[in-house]
Amino acid sequence: MIKSPRRTARGTEIVAAADQEIAEAIAQEIHEGKYPPGSRLPTVEKLAERYAVSTATIHFAIRELKRLNLVRTVQGGGMWVVDGEPNGDNGDEDAA
Repeated sequence: MIKSPRRTARGTEIVAAADQEIAEAIAQEIHEGKYPPGSRLPTVEKLAERYAVSTATIHFAIRELKRLNLVRTVQGGGMWVVDGEPNGDNGDEDAA
């Protein structure tokens, strides 16, 4: 599912849009009911292990899911699937 790294002319690896692909995969699982409204998503570390990417990539994917109002985060309390209709905020309860 995740695109294989490709090499640039300088030999550095690029994974094109891995965070977007992961966000789409998790969104699909939400829509299919694997993660129903009100349920908690796996930890960032578990998702990083599952998709074989860095935790930074997972953070970018979660940011996209929050932008789409599919998940919300609670500081120290994990990531949760939005229960009910999106409310128009950014899904972030840990912002001060």
